[in-house]
Amino acid sequence: MNILIFLLQKHMERQESGKEGTPSKSKQQQVAEELMTVRLREAEALADLKGSKQKVMELETQVKFSFIFM
Repeated sequence: MNILIFLLQKHMERQESGKEGTPSKSKQQQVAEELMTVRLREAEALADLKGSKQKVMELETQVKFSFIFM
């Protein structure tokens, strides 16, 4: 998950630095950069979701075992 955050930050830095220096950037390049940003955010969100699901499963398992040993 940390690699996704790193990649997103680097991409955003490149995107911000490109806005100042190249006013003639084509629409296709802009859309491609926006798509990359969205994909990185999606990957980060999916990684967070996977971690949350894992935590829920762990907590459900703890609850089941606590009822067994009562």
